[in-house]
Amino acid sequence: MISRDDLLNGRDTMPGTLQNLTPQYQHIHQMSLKRRITSHFTLIEILFAMIILALSLGVTLAISAQAKGEIIRAQQRWIMQHSLEQVVEYCLLADPEHIKVPDDLLPVGFSAECQVDIVEEGLPEFALVEDYKGWQLGVYTITVYNRSGDLSSEQIVHKLIPQDRGF
Repeated sequence: MISRDDLLNGRDTMPGTLQNLTPQYQHIHQMSLKRRITSHFTLIEILFAMIILALSLGVTLAISAQAKGEIIRAQQRWIMQHSLEQVVEYCLLADPEHIKVPDDLLPVGFSAECQVDIVEEGLPEFALVEDYKGWQLGVYTITVYNRSGDLSSEQIVHKLIPQDRGF
């Protein structure tokens, strides 16, 4: 292998490299090797490299900011849906005559209400058979309100309720 000092001083130790060239071309060959070894980047090259780095950094920051916004929105949607599911489960398990949604079931500032209506007319034929006697169809309307009191989400669930509940 040729050392840097050998190239700069004009000593080429590789056989057949400079020996086959005429003296004029040997001098040009040595000068081009020196120039390659000792050359520095120009100001334009450095500016282009800085511009490319700045653009790539800007694009990376924009993508990460957009991703962070999407994560926050997805988390908010999950909180809304999870709150609704919590209230629906509670209302379906509670006594339909006395449903009061506890405050600690929802995030702070959220509220919910559950209204149960009994469907007496317009039942499908299969609900009128003898097997369903003693049961009535309850329609649960569950509503969750956000911190500002606006409607956050609503769910309507149909459930069979025993008739002896006093509706």
